[in-house]
Amino acid sequence: DTMRWFTQQGLRILRLPLSWERLQPEPGGPLDPVYSERVMEQLDLAQLQGARLVLDLHAYGRYRLEAQGGVHELIVGAAMDAERGLQDEHLADLWLRLARRVHDHPAILAYGLMNEPHDMGDADWHRTSAAVVRALREAGDRNWIWVAGDGWSKAGEWTRHNPDRPWIDDPLERTAYEAHLYFDADASGRYAVSFADELAADPSAGARGHARLAPFLEWCEAGG
Repeated sequence: DTMRWFTQQGLRILRLPLSWERLQPEPGGPLDPVYSERVMEQLDLAQLQGARLVLDLHAYGRYRLEAQGGVHELIVGAAMDAERGLQDEHLADLWLRLARRVHDHPAILAYGLMNEPHDMGDADWHRTSAAVVRALREAGDRNWIWVAGDGWSKAGEWTRHNPDRPWIDDPLERTAYEAHLYFDADASGRYAVSFADELAADPSAGARGHARLAPFLEWCEAGG
């Protein structure tokens, strides 16, 4: 019913948020069979409803481990040393395992490598994402890959958190850069008040979307 409702509104491209911890209970380990089967079920449902899905790893550049009575947050690419921490290879491993499971499903539109990485510390999201794309291509995968920008992928702050030029070298040229924007006053996406109230407080509110998208569009145009 959920999938049908969205498609009846005319939405044919949907992001399916995935939990890294549930999909792969141990970094570098096998996929959870129950959770990965639910991913396949959602793809089947999308196909039945005439929709296509972006598999969206909704993890913000992190993996959370429960240990010693608390939750420890590991940032991908910020390995503590050569043996410990969450390395680029862990994210590549996840996507290689998932791609082997889903790559030929007709409802797949793209792989969303990571939703809104941010505050990555010493890690380099651009190096990490390039390594994951390279691993998928070397494995023969030909699906589209969506690569989010650093800094919560904010369109309006794109050039503050990302390189001056596109950083992915995809031999198939089937990579898209993913930016997000929200229209409320603080750009949080919480939408705490109505648009009428937003407009009363700021008569230029109707132009926010255009203004916030402009830096990302300019970056795309400059990078070809």
